[in-house]
Amino acid sequence: MKLRFALAFLLAGCGSQSATPRQPTADDDGDSVAGTDESVAPKSFDAPGPCAFTTSTASVPRPSREALAISIVAPTQRSAPDPIVLIVPGFQVPASSYTWLGEHMASWCFVAILGSYVGGFDLDGEQAASDVAATIAWATNDSGDLRARIDASKVALIGHGVGGQIALLAALDVRPSFSLTVVGLDPLDLVDPLLIPTRVANVDFPVLLLGETWNTQAGSGVQPCAPASQNFEAIYASLRAGLPVQRITIDKANIDSWRADPLCGSLCDLCSAPPDVDHARAKNLTKKYAAAWIEGELRDADDVASLFTDAAIAAEGGLESARK
Repeated sequence: MKLRFALAFLLAGCGSQSATPRQPTADDDGDSVAGTDESVAPKSFDAPGPCAFTTSTASVPRPSREALAISIVAPTQRSAPDPIVLIVPGFQVPASSYTWLGEHMASWCFVAILGSYVGGFDLDGEQAASDVAATIAWATNDSGDLRARIDASKVALIGHGVGGQIALLAALDVRPSFSLTVVGLDPLDLVDPLLIPTRVANVDFPVLLLGETWNTQAGSGVQPCAPASQNFEAIYASLRAGLPVQRITIDKANIDSWRADPLCGSLCDLCSAPPDVDHARAKNLTKKYAAAWIEGELRDADDVASLFTDAAIAAEGGLESARK
């Protein structure tokens, strides 16, 4: 099962644990520092949340294959376990490129895990989804400190580009065992087994899709980096009605906007960007909507629903939304 397109620019964005305590801090996008009093929440989910967190590393064993190296960003001083948010990288994008998002989710008191599949230009989507599922199984069955810190019944997956497709495939594999939701960041349905048209019909959990439409046009390469027939809009259109499903289109963004370094060199240059591209804005909107969506779906927080109304989204300016 191979990549449908040979070039990486068509894809997503072109054991023991050692922990270091951290407070929520100002990140690359210039957010302000948050405190640690959980009774005082920031006014918006795009700001850091109330939880301090630690960062650690671990290895997820896989039979007959090399172990998966992961990073764990977990809230501290919690009186109850917290849901997992597993961040699935884009194709050939290092997990560290999503540290900004993992730390943000941990500040909102979720246990964030980064780095969860192995694959090269011959990426096998089924195997990659199996790697993600193995990471979830390891985390929810670990006998160490991590297991005591997580609510093993609740899992969210966030995937970028092809990582969004892999997140959905993995969610389909594990969904009977968990309360589950998926957030796609400009997801692309590009590797076998494809979601569209058959597998996507099996999705029966809440899905939020954030994306851009600039890269539906050809960039410096031969083909568009996010073909319209396989981008987040196509995935949204294929999801069945009746689910909590929402799509939000972000202007002034391209597929690389979700990387820590969108100007990553010649590979990223193959995906064109709008003249007024604002990568920091795309990240801040992602922080807001991803954290609020997962808070609402996994913690039943009714007060976040107002953020997803047409009026609230329109108030951000430059956004377009649809829901089923």
